[in-house]
Amino acid sequence: MVGAVERVRPKMMTVVAIMAGLVPILWSTGSGSEVMQRIAVPMIGGMVSSTILGGHSGRLRLGEGLAAVLVECTEESQSIQCRTTNVQRRATMRRREFLFSAAAAAAASAWTIGPAFAAGREMVVYKDPNCGCCHAWAEAMKGAGFAVGRKDVDDLFAVKQRYAIPDEMQGCHTAVVGGYYVEGHVPLDAVERLLAERPDIAGIAIPGMPVGSLGMGDDPRASYDVFAVKRDGTSAIYQSVRPQG
Repeated sequence: MVGAVERVRPKMMTVVAIMAGLVPILWSTGSGSEVMQRIAVPMIGGMVSSTILGGHSGRLRLGEGLAAVLVECTEESQSIQCRTTNVQRRATMRRREFLFSAAAAAAASAWTIGPAFAAGREMVVYKDPNCGCCHAWAEAMKGAGFAVGRKDVDDLFAVKQRYAIPDEMQGCHTAVVGGYYVEGHVPLDAVERLLAERPDIAGIAIPGMPVGSLGMGDDPRASYDVFAVKRDGTSAIYQSVRPQG
């Protein structure tokens, strides 16, 4: 558009200058004026015609220039819009791919970790059907989030032999959880510690039925030891419970 204007401007200046020289001849008088008028009239007519036609052509070129600019701007705008749309689409696709990947990863984690976690919290308690303290201990484990399965058996000695629990470590019930045995009224924190640390032992045990242990009443004066029993049958103190205060 600017180029078209710059082309029209000098032509108009030339026409104005020529017309300024020819027009006065039409009103001139004196010797030779008629001859000069006959020459000036067609020149003026030619300049007028040329100006009109040139102006129309200039307007056409100017219009074409504007149209070209508009087309170029429109095409550029469409191109930018297309590029922007493509970028947005790619970004949306990336977000969708990320969300799908995250969802798949979460599902896979839930599929693999969930059952493993649930399996680690499954507990089987072998007990005498008439033992109330054994039932209380199993209920405490259930309340802590363990999936407790109770098996009432008449011969607990056979169960203890199956898991090779030393005679001096035996209690009134036997639980199995996470690949370990938990013998007797072991406190909850000791069971949680066992599953968190996963030491290389056969299990943990509290011999006998200490007063104040889990399932045996709430006695702040309770004092007893929890033993870690190795696979060879030897044992060592795993943790101790002492009177409070």
